[in-house]
Amino acid sequence: MGKKFMGFSWSLVGVLVFIMILVAKPKSVDAITCQEALVSLIPCRPFLTGG
Repeated sequence: MGKKFMGFSWSLVGVLVFIMILVAKPKSVDAITCQEALVSLIPCRPFLTGG
């Protein structure tokens, strides 16, 4: 009984890891570089620096 439960739990862990990889992949496609992030924040600079 214990070996069956261990096999089932490892299978469940494998499925969960696979789902997490599938969900995380599309987010990395939309990633931007540090320079692009800084350029997009330039209009907010006075607000962010208090000036």
